[in-house]
Amino acid sequence: MRHGTLITLRKSKTFIVMLIVIMCTIIYPKSVRAEESKIIRVGFPSVSGFTEKKDGGYTGYAYEYLREISIYTGWQYEFVEKNLEELLEDLRNGEIDILAGMLKNEATMQIYDFPKYDSGMTYTTLAVLDNNSFDESKYIILDGMKVGYLEKNVNGPNVFKEFCEENKIKDIDLISYSSGNGRPFLLEKMKDGEVDAIIGGDLTVDSNENVIAKFGGKPHYFATTKGNSEVIEGLNRAIYKIKDDNPYFDQTLYSKYFVNNYNNNLVMTKDEVNYIKHMNSIRAAYVDGLMPIQYYDEDTNQPKGIFVDAMNLISERAGIKFDYVRAKTYNEAYEMMRDGQIDIIIGAVNDYSIADKYDFMLTKVYLDYEVLKVVNNERNNNEVKEIIALPIGHDPLNLTGEYEIKYYNNMEECLRAVDEGIATSTYGNSYSISNYSAVGYYNNIKVIYTGDESEIAVGISNKIDSYARDILNKAVYSLSDKDIENIAQKNTLNIKHSISIKDFFYTNLVLCLSIISIVLIIIFALIYIIFKMRFNKIKEDKQRLFEKTQIDSLTGVYNREACEKLVMEYLNEKDVSLYCAFIIIDIDYFKQINDRLGHKVGDDLLVDFSKILKESFSNKDIISRLGGDEFIVFIKDIEENNIRSIEETLKKVCKLMDKEIEYNDINQRISLSLGCVMTKFKMNFNKLYTIADETLYEVKRNGKNGYKIKKLN
Repeated sequence: MRHGTLITLRKSKTFIVMLIVIMCTIIYPKSVRAEESKIIRVGFPSVSGFTEKKDGGYTGYAYEYLREISIYTGWQYEFVEKNLEELLEDLRNGEIDILAGMLKNEATMQIYDFPKYDSGMTYTTLAVLDNNSFDESKYIILDGMKVGYLEKNVNGPNVFKEFCEENKIKDIDLISYSSGNGRPFLLEKMKDGEVDAIIGGDLTVDSNENVIAKFGGKPHYFATTKGNSEVIEGLNRAIYKIKDDNPYFDQTLYSKYFVNNYNNNLVMTKDEVNYIKHMNSIRAAYVDGLMPIQYYDEDTNQPKGIFVDAMNLISERAGIKFDYVRAKTYNEAYEMMRDGQIDIIIGAVNDYSIADKYDFMLTKVYLDYEVLKVVNNERNNNEVKEIIALPIGHDPLNLTGEYEIKYYNNMEECLRAVDEGIATSTYGNSYSISNYSAVGYYNNIKVIYTGDESEIAVGISNKIDSYARDILNKAVYSLSDKDIENIAQKNTLNIKHSISIKDFFYTNLVLCLSIISIVLIIIFALIYIIFKMRFNKIKEDKQRLFEKTQIDSLTGVYNREACEKLVMEYLNEKDVSLYCAFIIIDIDYFKQINDRLGHKVGDDLLVDFSKILKESFSNKDIISRLGGDEFIVFIKDIEENNIRSIEETLKKVCKLMDKEIEYNDINQRISLSLGCVMTKFKMNFNKLYTIADETLYEVKRNGKNGYKIKKLN
C-alpha cells in the first residue's frame, strides 16, 4: 500500500496514527522554504499520459508531479527529449539528473539511486484493440487467446500467469517478441492479427488500445544517477511533504491521465457467465449505524457506505444482483446467517472462530482498518469502572477489566457522549473517528491508537451452492487496493455531520456571537423603522387634520378660526416694546368678477392673490382668509424703524392688484382696499379687527384702491 493512503494495511499503522493526530488537532501547515534555485535535467521520453508534449508545452503525470516537487525544492527543470533507451543510458552516465516511472528492484538499484518514497503505482495490463472489446454481457472471455509481450518484459508474463490461474483462464498462448521498438511493435502485431491481446505497462497504453484487465501493481519512482545524494534528499523531502499534505495526490493524477483508458470488467469463464445469468439475487446483510463503512441512509432510504459500494462495484462488473438486508448489530447478522435468512455478510470480521460458529466461510480480506479509542480529556485515570459508548451494531470488543457499555445510534452520538463526560471512552474504525474528530465539533476528546486492527472480508454462507461461493470469492478477489481507495475516499469525504446547536455554538463561538449581534442590530433597526414610520404617519395624520380644520381649502392660507387663535396666542405673550400690525384686505369689485366672468375666475383670482400675499410677507406673519374676498395679514414684532417698510409692502401689494381681468372678451377692473392698525398694546382680536375694519371702510369711502395705516400710541 502506498504512503499516505487511507486504506490501512498492517505496514501503515504509524502513518495512520500521524494522520489521526493531525486531523484531531488544529495545525497550520508550516511553510516550506524552497532551496536556492537549481537547474535539474529531466529525461522526458514521449509516453502518452505520462511524459508528453502537446501544443508546444509539456504535460502528463510525471510533469505535474515534478511541478509539485519544485514547490518544495525550488528546482527549475530542463527537459531532455529522447527515447527511453537513450535516457536510461544518460541517467547512468550522469548526463541527466532525474527519470520518472522507474521500477525499484535489485537490478535497477545497482545502476541507479532511488528516493525512499514512490511516486505512484504502475500495473501490468492486458489490452486488446480499441474496436475489439471481447465483451459478452460485461464478461471478458479470455480462454484460448494469443497474447504477445516483449522479451525484455520479464515480470509481465509471470504476473499474467498468476492472474490467469486465479481467474481459471485456460489455454493461453503466450508469444514473446524481441523487437526493440517497444509497445508500437506489439500494437502492429495485434493489428495484423498475429496476437489477440498484448501485455505491457499501464503507463504506456496507446490510445488505440482497450485495457481489459489490470494486475500486478508495483510502485514506480523517480530515479537519479548513482551517488547523486543532493537530488535524492530533495526528492525524499518533497515527496514526503506532498503525500503528507494530500494523501490522494498520486491517485488524483492517475485518475486524470490513465483511468479512462481502462475497462475494469471482471474476468469470468463462459460457464461462470452463464451461471450468473440464471443465478438468484444474493441476500446480503449489512449492519446499520456504522457510518461511513455501512449504514442506512434516511434521506435516500438506501444502504450506504464503503462495504455497500464495494458490493455495488462487484455487481456492476460481474452482474451479480444483491438484495440488501438491514441488521441492527453484528450478532443479529450472524444469527440471520446461521438461520439461513441471508447468503452473505458484506463486512464480516475476519475471525474464523465466529465463521465456524455461525456456519459461514470468509473470502480474502478486502479492507482493514485500525481500531481507535477516543477518551475524555478530563477523565480520571484512577476510575475503576470505564463507561464505554458504542454504536448499536459495533462488532464485539475483547476488553479486560471492569467496564459498562452504553449503546448509541451512531458514532456521532458516541463521540458527543465522551465529549460531554457521559461516557469515558468509545472505540471505532479509523475512517469514522478520523473524519468526525477532524471537523472540530468535539473540544474535549483525545484519540488514542490501540494497536488493534479489524480485517474485513465477505462472509459467505456454507448453505449456498459451492459454485456460487467460488464466483463470489473470485469477485471479491478482483477488488483492488485502488478500488477500495476510491470507494473509501468518496465515503469519508461525504460524511454528513449532524451536530447539535450547542456543539455548533461553542465550536464557532465568534461566528455565532457575530451573527447574533447582526441579527439584534437588524431587529432593533426594524423596530426603529417601524416606530419611525408610525410616528411619521401620526404626524402626517395630525398635519392633515390640522390643515383640514385650520387651513382654507381653496387658497391654502389660515381660516378665520386658526387666525384668531394664533393672533390671540401672540397677543397674550406680546413684547410691549414692539409693534404689531393687523391688516384687513378687500378685493375691490370682486362681486362683479363672479357675476360677469364666473365663479371659476373668481376662485382663480383668490388663489393668485393668496400667492402674492405669501410672497410679500414673511413666513412668521399670519395670513388668513376670513371668507369671500376678505383677507387678514397679521405682522409680528415690528420695530419702530421698520414701520416705513411695512407701508412700502402695502403699497406694492396694492399696485400688483391694480389691474384688469379679461375673460371671454369681457374686461373687469379690480383693485385692493387695505385697512391697517399698528399698536404696541396688548389688545384682543376683536378690538383690533374692529379698528382695522373701520380704517378699511375709510379707504373704500375715499374711492377704494388704496390703504390707510392707523397707529395707536
